[in-house]
Amino acid sequence: MGVQTLTRDSLPTVVPVKFRVRRNAAFTSTNASFVLVTYDTKDFDTGSNIDVTTNKGRFTAPVAGFYVFFARASFTGLGNSAQVILALYKNGSVYQRGLHEQSQVSGAGGSSYGDLVQLAAGDYVEMYVYTDGNASLETAAGSQAFFSGWHMSY
Repeated sequence: MGVQTLTRDSLPTVVPVKFRVRRNAAFTSTNASFVLVTYDTKDFDTGSNIDVTTNKGRFTAPVAGFYVFFARASFTGLGNSAQVILALYKNGSVYQRGLHEQSQVSGAGGSSYGDLVQLAAGDYVEMYVYTDGNASLETAAGSQAFFSGWHMSY
């Protein structure tokens, strides 16, 4: 087996899809159910593939391939031992749940999510969050409520 020489023409096409959105406005979770996190502010969106107007926080894949997603949500107003779970929904159904985190003291808690996901062109993903009590999402400067992702070009 020989070594293959790569040229500019033999490299895969790079799809410039990267985004980061966050929640700026107040957001209160509902008791014991997964709810859509409606992100309202774009930090960047190089492919114009995430909607913060109509389907707030919905990312739609422009091409088939592998995508990496990260999300974080921190809450205040949680009770002692309250649960917080983020979940990625793909085409309207649960795809994968993130870390299940439990507050150690009354007041604050959060959850994180990260995964590599295979999508077809036109598939969409959204982040949902579960808390087992009514709580307020932290939306301070630097935002503890964000969702980001990018297309793996090669």
